[in-house]
Amino acid sequence: MSMAMPHKPRTAADSLCDREDNTDKLSAAKAAQETVLDFEEIVSEHKDRIARLVYRLLGWSGDAEDVVQEVFLRVLKNLKSFRGESSMSTWLTKIAVNTCHSHRRHLRVKLRAFRAMAHDRLQNPSSPPDGAAGKRESLERVRRAVQKLRPSYRDVVVLRYLQEMKTVQVADVLGISPSAVEVRLHRARQQLKGLLADRVGE
Repeated sequence: MSMAMPHKPRTAADSLCDREDNTDKLSAAKAAQETVLDFEEIVSEHKDRIARLVYRLLGWSGDAEDVVQEVFLRVLKNLKSFRGESSMSTWLTKIAVNTCHSHRRHLRVKLRAFRAMAHDRLQNPSSPPDGAAGKRESLERVRRAVQKLRPSYRDVVVLRYLQEMKTVQVADVLGISPSAVEVRLHRARQQLKGLLADRVGE
């Protein structure tokens, strides 16, 4: 005949452990919920700006939408590590720039082909039309010229002129000195003048 094992009475220590476990679970759930809410607020506030940045850094590539999604996946993954040592805007910009650099490394061949196509178009420009159509054509030519720049020059041009960041902010984002930013900007401007010689006045 089997005998039932005697039930071990619960102690105060057992109850305390249970309360601590429940508290830990609630704290973890609350922290996770707060992270999600913070992330949704970040996406709502910064998505448009980051999307424009990514499109510009990638030379208005059709892959930009996927890269934007990758940027915010990285943001969500690393949100808990954000310590506020820089502004949220600067932190997001760094992530976007690094994600674009990674994307370039994986799709270098594709980007070369795209730039070659843009070069062919620049070699055979149409006569400049007037009015709004002329402005669109000018903007398109500038885009193609920026796209033709080497990535390191395109980065500083996009961040400094299109994103309207200060030189020191560009240096912080790219991890280089302000003087290095100025050197790259100077070289980029020289190349752009060559590519847009007939539009320099504009």
